[in-house]
Amino acid sequence: KASSVLLALPSPPIVFVGENVPAAVRPEVQPEVQRAFELFDAAGYEVVWGILESDLHGVPQARTRLYYVAIKRGLDIVCDLPARIASL
Repeated sequence: KASSVLLALPSPPIVFVGENVPAAVRPEVQPEVQRAFELFDAAGYEVVWGILESDLHGVPQARTRLYYVAIKRGLDIVCDLPARIASL
């Protein structure tokens, strides 16, 4: 999994941005996503996420996507995603 590889790097990034299909947060799939977020948390990252309509945020595709941002704790970086405007 990408999160496991990321956290094993010799110099982990300060910020990581990822995206996935919105179905990733449905109950039958959600435990895997939750586990990835827990790995980020254990490695010292704060995770924020949202389900967004990509085309409303500068992406040239009309897609609903799950976006997440993991930021290394202890830094003066704040990430506020737009409201979760898409419905599952």
